[in-house]
Amino acid sequence: MTSDDSLDKLAAAHGVLTHYDNWAHQRVDVLTRTVVATLAALDVDATSHTAIREALRDAYLAPWRRTISPTVVVRPGRPAFDVNARDRAPVRVRVELEDGGDRELAVGPASATRDVDGTTIA
Repeated sequence: MTSDDSLDKLAAAHGVLTHYDNWAHQRVDVLTRTVVATLAALDVDATSHTAIREALRDAYLAPWRRTISPTVVVRPGRPAFDVNARDRAPVRVRVELEDGGDRELAVGPASATRDVDGTTIA
């Protein structure tokens, strides 16, 4: 773990490891400057406490800023995924299937809402 817990959370939010186990199964912490540089390569500013706090907020809100995740994998028996709409606006979902066909799906009621950039997202 790096010296700053919020940097660890930001790294985790972007899939960046802050430690690993070496060949002898000993934990090795990644240098903070390496974590910061890796995040920078992902276009995430982690150069100050303020930047880290803002990047964490952006990482938390990112899924709410999209109508739907860029890729959704749905398996039989569990055909559910989140769709976000501004101010509970109606949403139509058309799914492109592996076999080339498509299907229009009904969208159920929102299970949660968030205020994102001054707009209620449900």
